[in-house]
Amino acid sequence: MLHSRSLVLLFAPSGCCLRDAENLLRQKGIVVYDIEDEMKSIPEFQEQLRQKQLRSYKGPVKDTQVVPTMTAVCWYLPKEEIKKYWATAWDRIIKKLSSEKSFPIVIGGHAIYYSGEREEFFSPVDIGQLKSTISNNKLRVTRVIVLIDDVYDMYYRLTAKDEIFSFKYMSDRLEELLRDNLIIEGKSMPQHKRIIKDHYLNLETKYWIAEKLLKWRANELATAEIISRELGARFTVFAVKQRKDVFLRLVRDEKAPVVYISHPITRIRSEIIGKWAAGGSYSWPEVHAEINRLPSELLDSGIICISPTGIDELRIYIPEENDKPGRLSPRWGLQTDLVWKPPPKENDRPVAGSAPDFFDFPACDSNLKKLDTNSQLILFERQKTLLRHFFTQIVEQLAARDHLLVEHSDAILVYRGLYNSTAFSAGVNKELKYWQKTHTSSSGRKSRVIFVHFLADIEKLNVNLLLEYVKSKASRDLLREHLARKFYDIEDSVVEEFLARLSQGRESGTPVGHDLDPTVLRKLIERKKDLLREVILQWLTDHLTSHMARHNKDFISVRVIRPGVSIKALDLGKEIERNGPNLDDLEKLADELLDKSDYQELLDAI
Repeated sequence: MLHSRSLVLLFAPSGCCLRDAENLLRQKGIVVYDIEDEMKSIPEFQEQLRQKQLRSYKGPVKDTQVVPTMTAVCWYLPKEEIKKYWATAWDRIIKKLSSEKSFPIVIGGHAIYYSGEREEFFSPVDIGQLKSTISNNKLRVTRVIVLIDDVYDMYYRLTAKDEIFSFKYMSDRLEELLRDNLIIEGKSMPQHKRIIKDHYLNLETKYWIAEKLLKWRANELATAEIISRELGARFTVFAVKQRKDVFLRLVRDEKAPVVYISHPITRIRSEIIGKWAAGGSYSWPEVHAEINRLPSELLDSGIICISPTGIDELRIYIPEENDKPGRLSPRWGLQTDLVWKPPPKENDRPVAGSAPDFFDFPACDSNLKKLDTNSQLILFERQKTLLRHFFTQIVEQLAARDHLLVEHSDAILVYRGLYNSTAFSAGVNKELKYWQKTHTSSSGRKSRVIFVHFLADIEKLNVNLLLEYVKSKASRDLLREHLARKFYDIEDSVVEEFLARLSQGRESGTPVGHDLDPTVLRKLIERKKDLLREVILQWLTDHLTSHMARHNKDFISVRVIRPGVSIKALDLGKEIERNGPNLDDLEKLADELLDKSDYQELLDAI
C-alpha cells in the first residue's frame, strides 16, 4: 500500500531536461515543486542577487536579470548564501504541502551546483534539514530519481549564450588561465603558429567543458545516492532518452520493480561501423529494434525497465589515417516517445552534427581552409590525443554508473547475452561480476538475475564446446563431485571412466581404462546416457549463466525464447518474485540436445 503522504525527489545535473521532465509530470496531473523556482521567488534573494550583479561585470551573464537565472545565482552569490536560500526554499515548499491532497508529490532540483567564479562544485542540500522536516510533517520519500543525459547533449545545451558554460566566455577564461601560468605565449607568436594556437584553444575549450560536465554528473549521482540512503528511499538513475510512460510509472508506482537490462552493445554496433566509416548507408540489425521494444513490452507486466543505452557515450571512433580527425560513431537508435528533448540550435555557438548523433563532437573547427596541410595534420593529431584522454574518462564513469544501475535494481535482465557469439560480452560480464560482489556482501540487496536466451543463439553451441568444457580440470573436478551426488547408486569408478572417455570426444572409441572390471563396463554402458544428459545440463547451466548458477543458484532464472514466442509469454514479473532457482527450460533443452545426431555420436563413442 502506498504511503498517503509520499514524496519523490527528482534531481538532475544541469543540461539534462529536468524542466521538461517536470512539465511532463504536471501535464499528467502530478503536483511538482521546483526548489530553484521557489528560491528565485524569495524577495530578499532577488534583491541580494540584483545588488551583486550591479557591482560586477564578470561572468557569462552580463545583464541584470528581471527573473534571476541559476547561472547568475551561482556566479554572483557566495556558497553559504546559496545554501541558506536553498534551505528557505525547501521549508517554504514543505509548508505548502500541508494543503495538498494528491500524492505522490514531486520536488525537483539540483543536488549539485557549480560556481564558475570559484571553479567549484558544491551541494546546497542540508540532509539533516530534509530528514527533520519530512519526519515532522509525517511525509515519506519513496524514491530519489536522478535524470541524466549524454554528455554531448549536455554540452550543446550549456554552451549557449548566457548559459553557465557559454563557449565564448569559457574560451577566453581558458586562454587567460594558460597565459597566466605561462603555458602559451602572447601575441609575439608568429602568425602561422598563432592560427594553429587559436584552433587548438577552441579544441581544448570543448574538452575542458565536457570534462566539467562529466564531473558534474558524477557528483550529482554520488550526492543523490547519499540522500536516498539517509532518507531510506529507493534510488534510481533514469536516462532521459527513455520512454515517458516508463518514467511516469517510476514516479507514480512505489512498488513497481525496477529491472536493469544488460545486453551486448558494442557487439551489435560493430555490425554497422564498417559501412558507416566508409561513408556508406547502414541499418541496425533487427536485434536493435527488439531491445528497444523491451521497456514498452514489459511495462504491460508492471515492470520498469532501465535501458543502458539511455546513455550512449562510448562510441568514439579514431581512424588510423593521419588526415582524418576523430569523431563519434552512430548513437544507439532512440526508443519512441521520450522524456528527452534535443538541444536547441543557435547561431551564436558551434554546433557539430545533429542530435542525437553529434558525429563531429568535439572536433576541430570546420573552417580550416586557411591552414596548410601540415598545420591541419597537427590539429588532427592533437584532437585524437584529446579524444583518447576523454575516452578513458568516459570509461571510468561508465563502470561506476552501470554499477549504480545494477546495485539499485530489483532484478537484472540479461537479454541475448550470446548474440552473435558463443560467449558473453565483456560489458555484460562486468555487470554480472558486480552483481555478485553486491549480492554476496552482508549489506547488499538480494536481487535476481534473469537470463533470457534465444534458441537461435543457443544452437550455436556445439559438441566441441562441450568437450572443451569437460577437458578443463576445474570443470572435471566439479562434474566428478556433482555426478557422485546426483547418481549416488553409481560407483565412483564408473563416473571416473565415463569422464575419462568423454574427454576423448569422438576421436577414439578405444576404452580409456586398462583391465576394466566387466561390472564397471556394464554399469557404464547402462548409465552413460543418464550421465551425459547431466553433463550437458551442467554445461548449459554454467555457460548460459556465465557460471553464476554455481554459487547463486537460488537467485538465478534461465528462460529460453523459441521462434514465434514473445517475451511477454515468459511472465517475468513472477520470475522477479520467485524464491529459488528456475532452470526448467534448461532441463528441457538438455533432453532435446541429447537426441541430436552430434550428441548421439558422442554417446556411441563412450
